[in-house]
Amino acid sequence: MREYKLLIKGKWEVSKSKQEIKSPYDQNVVGKVYFAEKDKTEKAVSAAHEAFSETKKLSSLERAHVLEKISSGIEKRKEELAKSITLSGGKTIKASRTEVERAANTFKIASEEAKRIGGEIIPLDLSAQTKERWGLVRRFPIGVISAISPFNFPLNLVAHKIAPAIASGNTVVLRPASQVAITSILLGEIINETDYPQGGVNIVPSGYEAADI
Repeated sequence: MREYKLLIKGKWEVSKSKQEIKSPYDQNVVGKVYFAEKDKTEKAVSAAHEAFSETKKLSSLERAHVLEKISSGIEKRKEELAKSITLSGGKTIKASRTEVERAANTFKIASEEAKRIGGEIIPLDLSAQTKERWGLVRRFPIGVISAISPFNFPLNLVAHKIAPAIASGNTVVLRPASQVAITSILLGEIINETDYPQGGVNIVPSGYEAADI
């Protein structure tokens, strides 16, 4: 029986507690997931803050390449991901495969959008004193994104949180829905194979108390 660890600062870590993930169909155990205590969640948040010093400096092209690699990685492991959704979440395999395709597309779209994050040039000639003057608006990464994902789309709704964060140079601490956390951890394996800085994406399944920090 495979045990799925926490992803913190690019490393796979264990905790003091594990939860069995059971299939909604027959209640068979499909895997065991380590659950983060408060100290592990705090460690993940600290790792995300540290990684932000690197992610915010990445060029649009570098962020786009990371997202393209994630999209490609999802495609390569699409059957494994689909099976994890079906076994832990109860979807039909057809619906799960469709979700995997959508998630791969989400990262692909984000890779294109990463190249379009620009700014605006605004005319400031609203008075005689500002004649022939212009304002420049630029957009910058803001820091750590705290993400909590639901159970009904365990891959694509996670993608909707992580992909835009990477596209804009931010970092993420994800608390996936407990029942379907295996799928998020598999995505973490794919992200970990890219060049995104360690700690840029942290995945820490947990109970309510550890998430409330």
